[in-house]
Amino acid sequence: MGKRRSVWTEGPSEALVPRSSAAEGSARALRQVYHTVVIDGRNEIASGAGEKLREKEGVSTGWSDPRTIEIRSYAVAGDLQLSDELRARGGWRGPHATQRGSQVYELATGLIREAAQVVNCIRSEPDCIDSGWNVGGRDALLHRLLTGETRPNPVLGRDEAENFCLLATACAEAVREQPTVVCVPAPCKVFGDVHGQLRSLLLLFSVYGFPSHGIGDVQSITYVFNGDFVDRGPHQLEVIALLFALKIVYPERVFLIRGNHEFRSVNENLGACGFKAHCKSRFPAPFGWKLYDTSHQTFELLPLAAWLGHAVMVMHGGVGDGSWDIHDLAHVERPLRELEVRDDALAESVVARAAFHAVWSDPSDSDHFMRRGVHQSGRGEHVPEFGPDVTIDFCRRNDIKVVIRSHQFVKEGFKVMHAGHLITVFSARDYFVDVDNAAQEKGNDAAMLLLTPDRNGDLRIHPKQVSGCRSGVAASLRNKKMQEKLDVARVLVSRGRSVFLWVITCGGEGGLRGADRRTSPMRRRQSSS
Repeated sequence: MGKRRSVWTEGPSEALVPRSSAAEGSARALRQVYHTVVIDGRNEIASGAGEKLREKEGVSTGWSDPRTIEIRSYAVAGDLQLSDELRARGGWRGPHATQRGSQVYELATGLIREAAQVVNCIRSEPDCIDSGWNVGGRDALLHRLLTGETRPNPVLGRDEAENFCLLATACAEAVREQPTVVCVPAPCKVFGDVHGQLRSLLLLFSVYGFPSHGIGDVQSITYVFNGDFVDRGPHQLEVIALLFALKIVYPERVFLIRGNHEFRSVNENLGACGFKAHCKSRFPAPFGWKLYDTSHQTFELLPLAAWLGHAVMVMHGGVGDGSWDIHDLAHVERPLRELEVRDDALAESVVARAAFHAVWSDPSDSDHFMRRGVHQSGRGEHVPEFGPDVTIDFCRRNDIKVVIRSHQFVKEGFKVMHAGHLITVFSARDYFVDVDNAAQEKGNDAAMLLLTPDRNGDLRIHPKQVSGCRSGVAASLRNKKMQEKLDVARVLVSRGRSVFLWVITCGGEGGLRGADRRTSPMRRRQSSS
């Protein structure tokens, strides 16, 4: 039997392509026609350490993050009068961008700057899983993002809550101005489920580019975050604070798509690991409830899909039973508090059906002919599972080529399905791994998809992965966390003249074994009798 040919085997190389075909491809790639060329009136500048500090210390202390300034007079020829046709009109961030210098702009840019500095720290620190990532205490990172202050083990309160709500409200105003199905230009990066795993998100930023105009690529590449920002993870508030800030500063470059976990019913049904419980555990009353409610006022305005380059549809769930089109989804009215799930309502309203299916539906996990058509998903009787024929027909009717969705864990961080017309992307690394089972579980990779035009005039999809935290690293982290638990759990309790020690033991590969009570001689005699 011959060697199986890979489904990814490329076509003929450039050397074998006829000269006329290569020229046509290059022409297609250059078909973008611009109205004119304009020159921005601002530029970014990065500065080294001050001369006085260098002279005092005798060494360079590095470079600051770039800042935006007006173009200086020395960078302009004397007596220059800029041609009117080359004068930039409006800002590149879009007509609805928050005004520079405003309170919310300074807060959002400060948060993005702090996140970028955390990314630099991640590059140099040992790898670990999200649930074991501890930066100065449980709440130190959120305090730093919302205030710009670095303080170990802070107590979150009014200041942090007010800053968070300011971001959420400003983000709501930004998404309110955009339609239910947003048009996104390429090149673009598409991220999948994050589920409160901030380190996974920042790790992707660290390796493949940060969404900033100072140190990143947001001026040349758009960003789509495809839902499920919250629930289950350890840094849910940190994740949405960063995403809100990005949307505020770059409303025409960053797009947030709503997932099924951006609904109150899902958050509250998850109990202790849900977003509502997370807010209440991080902030004292009444601030925890205020953050939860304000966040959902923003979630209720989020778009349900992104139309990318007029060739790709990005939505959280999928195409459902395929009985609706993109234009039906575009007619969903917002704010959308909850989705309609009654059978009669879904049957009568194609708009309600489009919204529910776009957020909740799943694809069949096989291209086999037995999986064609529409089946019932394992999520419940109302949720459809659609086969490859449904996806292909949906793409044909809506004049698109590919559907990108999230909503499901995939081992490699992405999965190509349905003859290539559907791709699932998942950005939460080591999703089912925690500190107690890190030695046994290998975990999953996190991924994002880069969509960029190529020299043939095609929109090419490049998956970008970050490997899961491998067992050796995870095991060492687990031992470190167990030691921290030991340090906390060693509580001496005086009872008369006797003292006993409650110790949590770590039992090698078996994980957390339980508690070992070492009693005093008096208690030992009592237990033996």
